[in-house]
Amino acid sequence: MGVPSLFRWLTKKYPQIIEKATPKNPTDILYIDFNAIIHISCTPSDGPTPVNEDEMMNNIEKNIDSIVSKCLPRKMIVISTDGVAPRAKLNQQRARRYRSIIEALELSKKSFENTKGANFVEKTKEKIQKLAKTPTIKDEYKVDFVGLMENSTSDEKTGVVDETNNEKKEEDNELEDVEIDGFEKHPSDLLEESSLTEDEAFDKNAITPGTRFMYDLEKRMDKFIRERLANNPMYKNLCFIYSNGRRAGEGEQKIMTLIRKMKNRNLKHTIYSPDADLIFLGTSLHGRNVKIMREDLEFVYLQRQHFCEKCGKKGHLSTYCNKLALFSCIFFDLIVLKRILSEELSMLITTSYEFNRMADDWILMSFLAGNDFLPTLQCFDVRFEAIEILTKLLAENFNRTKKYITYKGEIDFAVLKNFFRILAHYEDHLYIKKKKLLTDTRRRFQIKGFFENISLETTYGKTRYYDTKLHLKSEREVITVCREYILGLSWVFKYYVKGATNWEWFYPYDYAPFACDIANVRSMPYLNKRTEPLDCLQQQMLVMPPQSKGLVPKEMHPIFDSFPTEIKIDMFDKLLPWQGVAILPIIDMEIIVVPDKGEKNPHKIR
Repeated sequence: MGVPSLFRWLTKKYPQIIEKATPKNPTDILYIDFNAIIHISCTPSDGPTPVNEDEMMNNIEKNIDSIVSKCLPRKMIVISTDGVAPRAKLNQQRARRYRSIIEALELSKKSFENTKGANFVEKTKEKIQKLAKTPTIKDEYKVDFVGLMENSTSDEKTGVVDETNNEKKEEDNELEDVEIDGFEKHPSDLLEESSLTEDEAFDKNAITPGTRFMYDLEKRMDKFIRERLANNPMYKNLCFIYSNGRRAGEGEQKIMTLIRKMKNRNLKHTIYSPDADLIFLGTSLHGRNVKIMREDLEFVYLQRQHFCEKCGKKGHLSTYCNKLALFSCIFFDLIVLKRILSEELSMLITTSYEFNRMADDWILMSFLAGNDFLPTLQCFDVRFEAIEILTKLLAENFNRTKKYITYKGEIDFAVLKNFFRILAHYEDHLYIKKKKLLTDTRRRFQIKGFFENISLETTYGKTRYYDTKLHLKSEREVITVCREYILGLSWVFKYYVKGATNWEWFYPYDYAPFACDIANVRSMPYLNKRTEPLDCLQQQMLVMPPQSKGLVPKEMHPIFDSFPTEIKIDMFDKLLPWQGVAILPIIDMEIIVVPDKGEKNPHKIR
């Protein structure tokens, strides 16, 4: 997901970054961030709802063909599925999965009124109404969750996947020595027989590594790849790499690792993904020719008021039924983005500098405006000029110190601390400006509800924020949070430019500290320990809500008795429900084990 609204902000500010048609220079290698395709295929908004797993698989194959036909790679196709993610990502994935339950229930209830002739909906009506009685999410500020979701202009997808690691098989291909996943036997004795039948509503949380659904998809993809390579002219003479969900790592990270291994720097790379993370990940690939391919959101937006007679859904004409999402695609050119960034930095920096190193610093500082692993600083919001401000502050920091913040994945603490000192000087003013814009936007779009007001620009407001949001009572506790946040910045940056080395670390708070307090940290915290990924079952237990326990082995079901069935969504300083902070207790990993017969339930949450 990355920085919320980053893609929309960049394309509006720098439209020259975008190519609307297939690029004139064909790509050599097409990479598909597969989970995005899985989601739009299994729960499409632009066509009939699949009534069984086979229809979902057919949609997936159709969408892969559509992407390939628009890109026409010359040498290779790489399909990369989300595997087990670092623990730092799992808290976000857990919140999304809790949200997905309430969204599915609310949207299904609306579909009874809005959908015409949908036999599948009628079949599932009784089940959905039963599920609807199960408490899932409490919205403290009584905001219309689904209504705002429909009116949202967010370009980010709310569904994301997790997965795990297993044994690896390595093979050579014609371009590089790269790793290719084999199709190994699945531990099906631990899983329930089916992930979907015709009279069951599909649980999107099945799109998680290690589930029966993902195993079925893996087998189907094996067949699909072999058939396309043998019989389809569009795939002729292409190499094909499919990384399944049992290979640890997020899909986009596996793609980055593969590109970094490519010795030929003249290759042209195109990555299909709606994830804004790819903008930063791609920018970190110095000396590479990379484009990001994704759906044309402006085209999709223009269809929102139309009604389809074929599937009975609102949001597209019959002409685009079951193909709207990929009917029109755009290409985001990272080389053009880097050129624009270089021009802007050159106007702000008063001395000579090395662009690649400054670009790395820019990536790091942009994390303060949002990322998947750390909460945003309260004074920033991408929609309210956060990136422009951070870029100016980064240049001011370099003008003062003549030093870079990062080098080969590491952080120079003294230079970073100086940056936070500069930011602290502007922090209160930035927050006042953001709060005014937030209030004006709520009024403009008539977003109703009670929204908590804490004046963070005041000493009292900061104290109250620390007390109510982070539960801190002393200066020592504040410094502890600040050190953890700096450690998080270091972890995230290293993850982006090198990949994960410590899979266990995570930021254990729901909110960020203030820049003025981060600037008071005296020394750089370090995390030198190398750790291994979790396995699929461990990740499933960390991210699944109780309503989805049918997706995990029955032996694990007693653990869910300790999990919350209701969560609070904190809308402090937020506009839309998907931006709200899901307040969930931390699960102690050490006690997630399969209980033996007769053993007392050892599972607890702290």
